[in-house]
Formats: sequence, C-alpha cells, structure tokens
Amino acid sequence: DELFQKACCGKTNYDDCGTYGTDDGWYNSSWKCPINDYSDKPFQTVGEYVAEAGCDEPSAWSDWDLKDAVFYCTDVPDCTITCGGPNKDIIRTTTEQCGCMLEWLIHAVWVKFSLAAVIYILMNVSRMLFTRACCKVFWEHLSPKVFTYTATCDEKGRVLAPEKADQFHHFTGEDGALKSELDRTLARYVEAAKWEVLFAALLNVPWIVFLSLVDHTLTYDPNAQS
Repeated sequence: DELFQKACCGKTNYDDCGTYGTDDGWYNSSWKCPINDYSDKPFQTVGEYVAEAGCDEPSAWSDWDLKDAVFYCTDVPDCTITCGGPNKDIIRTTTEQCGCMLEWLIHAVWVKFSLAAVIYILMNVSRMLFTRACCKVFWEHLSPKVFTYTATCDEKGRVLAPEKADQFHHFTGEDGALKSELDRTLARYVEAAKWEVLFAALLNVPWIVFLSLVDHTLTYDPNAQS
C-alpha cells in the first residue's frame, strides 16, 4: 500500500503527499502511479481491494462442491402445448411464390441473354450500315474522285459509245456522254445511301420500343400473381 500511496499521492482517491509522511521520498518519488484505463483514475491500494467482502468467501475448493440431490421428475408439471402446428395457408402461399419466383428467374435469364444478343446484333448492323452510308453520302470529301468504269470496244480498239450517246458531241469530257452517265450514277448512289442512313437509324427502334413497353414488367412482383 505504501508504494501505491507514494506513487499516487495527491491524485484522485488519494490524499496529499503530506498526509502519508514528511519524508522527501514522498514528494520526489520515481514510482509511476498505475492508472485504470476504463475510469482514467488511479487504482486503489491493494489493501482496499482485499478488504472487499467478496474476499471473505471460503478459499478451500471443497467448500464449493455441489451436494448430491434427488430430482423428482413426477413433480415437474406437464407442458402445455400452445402451438397448433405450422400454418398450411402460409406454407402453401410461400411455396407457390417460391416456385413462381424460380420460374420467373429462369425466364428472366433467358430473356436477358436473348435481348442482349438481339440488341447487340441490331446495334452492330445499324452501326455498320450507318457508317457505310455516311461514307457514300460524303464521298466527295472521302475519295480521290477517280472512277473505274466498264466499256465496250471493237476489234480495232475503238470504244463503242453506249446507247443514246449520239445526243452528245463527244463521249468523254465535261459535257460528254460519260460525264452525264457518271452524274446519274452518283446521284442514284447518294440517294440510296440516304435511305440506308434512315434504315440504319430505324434498326434501333424495335428494341428501344420493346424495352419501353415492357419496362414495368421486368421486375418480379409476387403480389401480381393471379
């Protein structure tokens, strides 16, 4: 106890150092006061802990032995059963909902992968058609403006003009028959490309409309079962 008093004098639960003695050792003690981490206060002296009433209990192990006793089962009252067994209606409803949920899960997985595959195909076809059509529409900015055509010639190597070429003064040149045919071909080429752009955009309409129509039924609702 003296060591606790010397280390903790002047702190909580302890008197001033002068109360325990006037020796200079009380004031200049190098002992460290042990602090209880839970209460942030110094521990009491050992004597105070030992003085607790609980320490007066018998210390011999033989004093703690349980004495033999007789247990009379017939004196125990019978149990009163208050449970009427499982509720069959609840079990039936829960089982039905579990079965429906499993069926819905199987259908959902199948529909999910099927829709993903269809949407993937439509989007990629749309992307390829749209890109190709845009290249056709803007061919003037994306090509060197050099064309290859198929012509017919005779045994002397002279090019035979196509039908209605006699309406022009000559076959080649800016005002020739070949230029006129090239303009008509390019016009048809660009016109068809514009329709391809529209078709590529419309390819995305089916899956967008489908998802918007069935969006409210994609989430499973057990209360919606008939």
